[in-house]
Amino acid sequence: MTQDSIKAFVRENFGKDYLPVYHGHTNIISPLALIVKRKRSLWKRPFGKGEMVIVGGLHRYLTEEKEKHFKNYCRSKLMKENRNLEKTETSDVSRNLDISLESLDAGGLELKLTDILGDLELGKLTEEYYVDVDLRELLSHAVLDPDKMTPLEGHHLRLVTAVMYSAKFFLRGNRKHQATVSGDVHTPSKLAWLLGKDSLVKGSVTNQSYLPPMVRRKSRAPFLFKFCRVAYNKEGKRLQIQDGVFVGKSFRSGGGREDVISDEQAALHLEMEESLSPGGIFLTEKDNEKVEDVRKLLITAENGTQLKTQIFTYLNWFEQILTSDSKLLLFGKPLTKDDCDFLQKLGIRARPKQLVLRLASVQKDVIHEYGCLLKFISEASKENWEELLQSMMDSGKGEEKNEDMAVAEQLL
Repeated sequence: MTQDSIKAFVRENFGKDYLPVYHGHTNIISPLALIVKRKRSLWKRPFGKGEMVIVGGLHRYLTEEKEKHFKNYCRSKLMKENRNLEKTETSDVSRNLDISLESLDAGGLELKLTDILGDLELGKLTEEYYVDVDLRELLSHAVLDPDKMTPLEGHHLRLVTAVMYSAKFFLRGNRKHQATVSGDVHTPSKLAWLLGKDSLVKGSVTNQSYLPPMVRRKSRAPFLFKFCRVAYNKEGKRLQIQDGVFVGKSFRSGGGREDVISDEQAALHLEMEESLSPGGIFLTEKDNEKVEDVRKLLITAENGTQLKTQIFTYLNWFEQILTSDSKLLLFGKPLTKDDCDFLQKLGIRARPKQLVLRLASVQKDVIHEYGCLLKFISEASKENWEELLQSMMDSGKGEEKNEDMAVAEQLL
């Protein structure tokens, strides 16, 4: 909801070209920061989203003899502009959705969703930016080190061209989410004697949740940023602004983007290269039921070797489902009853001894969630793996599992 409040403010006052800098990233955004845009790992949440990784300032990728002169040249070309915005009124940003269905014979149903996002206060705003002609000239002088640029070859690159700084960041007011479901249906036959045969029963359920207060910032830090697409010219050892791209102020939103994953969505996963989590899998309370489903599947393994094979087999199946457009999934061996029971929880119907599975309507987001858990287990440390095997023994598989502990240690 905080992201929604910030994005609503940005759209109304600055346009869609500016993207917000969230708490935790204020120390890594600066003009001429180099960004790598890439698809997230298959087993990272959320499924199907992109991410942007800030790999550092452009000066870090220059040859040593050019770096000092380049910094001075950049400072001479950097434009600065103060923005004084005065609010005409103070009010919470809200969002409402009201859906109703009504039938003369069968009753009706109504759904109301209300989000109160809070009121944003920023203080004095200062924008630091480069204009198009200066940026192109600047890049022509930036001779890059081929060795430093090798890891970035073949990736989509972005260059920060403008940063908006705010003197403070306050999000005031209550932030609330409320959902109300109401409706009326014909009286159930068991209650007809009490409420009447042809009467309607009305009812409603309301759920409210209040978000905790936001951390306040009282010092100057980045709040918004803009970037442009650049390409690495390996022969010329320079970055070049892509054809058809111009750096400047825009007053009208452009058409559709060529990327499957939009830049705005990818920016929600803006991270520093050094802070990237290798697995990208974090367990929450919502995972409890899925964890139990996975546990029931894993305790069917006879030993540590079979357990690991089982995990990687499912990961292979899930990867095929998530990355392939095929409507069929072929198995190397017949499905067992335990396989079918587990797949049923994923919304996949299967029968024992089946070798081919039709994927007519598969919920890829559900499969991805279970895949993340299996991936998390497959990358467990030696100590955690021993704990997993011990928990399996405690689940009733017998003392014969003690021998398998040694087998598992050899596998890790």
